[in-house]
Amino acid sequence: MRGGVDHYSKSYPPAHHNPAQESSYKATSEYDHLQRELASTNKYSENLQNQLKSVLEWAVSLCPHLGLTPPDPQLTPTKQIESLVAQKPHSEQQEGLSGLERELYRLASDLELNLEDMDMGKDKKDKLTPKELGKVVIEIQKAVKTLQQQVKRLEKELGDTEGLKAKYTKLETELGEKNATIKDLQENKILGLQGELEDKKQKVTDLDEKLKVEEKEVENLGRKLEDLGQEKDQLERTALQKEKELGEQITNLETQMATLKGFEPYQELLKLAQEHPNLGLVANTPGDLLSEIYKAPKNLMKKVAENTLKSIKEKTADAPIWSNYFERLFAILQDLLGLQRLAIKEGDGYNPAKCEILGKGNKQGKVCKVIFQGYQIGGSTVAYSLVETQ
Repeated sequence: MRGGVDHYSKSYPPAHHNPAQESSYKATSEYDHLQRELASTNKYSENLQNQLKSVLEWAVSLCPHLGLTPPDPQLTPTKQIESLVAQKPHSEQQEGLSGLERELYRLASDLELNLEDMDMGKDKKDKLTPKELGKVVIEIQKAVKTLQQQVKRLEKELGDTEGLKAKYTKLETELGEKNATIKDLQENKILGLQGELEDKKQKVTDLDEKLKVEEKEVENLGRKLEDLGQEKDQLERTALQKEKELGEQITNLETQMATLKGFEPYQELLKLAQEHPNLGLVANTPGDLLSEIYKAPKNLMKKVAENTLKSIKEKTADAPIWSNYFERLFAILQDLLGLQRLAIKEGDGYNPAKCEILGKGNKQGKVCKVIFQGYQIGGSTVAYSLVETQ
C-alpha cells in the first residue's frame, strides 16, 4: 500500500509586534492550512489503498473456483491484480462448473450404498423404510439445489471479471490523481510557502537584531543624558556659587569706593577697562587698577598717551575710547606728577617743539584744529599735541 507523506506544521512565537511578524504569521497560517489539506488527501489515499486491498483479497479468494493461480503476495497490489486479469480459467474448470450439478445427483443416487459413511451404521440401514430413505434423498436434493445456486453465483462473478478490471482501473486512476495532487503540493505550493516562510522568519530575525541595536543605542543615550543632567546640575551649582562670590566682590568694591573720597575718576577708568577688555586697558579690577596707577605712574601716563596718539593717527574705531581714558587718567595723576597741558589753541603758529601735524599740513601755517592736547612734566614735553594746519 502506498503511504502518504506526513508533514508537521510549526508555529513561532513573535519576538516583537511589528508588520514583518504579522506577515510571517499569515504565511505560517496558510502553510498550516495546506498541511491539513495534505493530511486529508493522505487519509483519502489510504482509504483507496484499503479498498484496493479488499478487492485484491476477494479476487484471490476466487482463484480456487476459477482455476487461477494466486498471485505472488510479495508483488505490489497493482502487479497482483494485473497478474490475475492476465490469466484465463482452465477449460476443465469451465466444464466442471456446468457438470457439478450432475455429480451432485450421482452422489444422491449412490447415497443408499454409503449410509455407513454418513455415520448411520449397518443396523440403522437395515431398519430404514423406503419412506425414511425418501426423506434422506429429499434433504440431499435440497443441498444439491443450494450448491446449484452457488454455482450460478460463481458463474455470474466469473462474468463480472471485466467489471472488476474496470473498478480496479477507476481506483488506480483516482489514486494516481490524488498522488499527483500530493506531489504538486509537496513540490510546488508547500515548498514555495516554506521558502516564503523562511524569508519572513529571516526578516523577523533581522528586525529583532536591528531592534536590539537600537535598544542598545537608546540605553547608551539614556546614560549620556543622565550624565549630562548631572553635569548640568554641577554647572548650575558652580554658577550659583560664582554669582554669589561675584556679588560679594561687588558689594566689597562698592563699600571700598564709598569710603574713598573723590574715587569717581577711578570708577570711570575701571568701567572703561571692564567694558573694553580687548584694548588691554589698565586694569579691570579695583586692586589691579590702583596697583598699576601708583606702581609707575609716569610710565603709565606716557604709555596711555602714546596709544591714544597712535589710534588717532591710524583712525581706528577705538580712538575715542583711548582719548577718554587718557583724559580721566590725566585728571588723577595731574597733581601727583605735576602734569601740565601744552595749551595749544587754534590760530597759534605751528611750533614743532610742542606740536605734531596730522597728515600733510603747512608747517609754516597756523593751527586750524587741535585734535589732541599734549602735556609736559617740569617744562619737558612728554606727549606732543596733534594738530591740523593751514
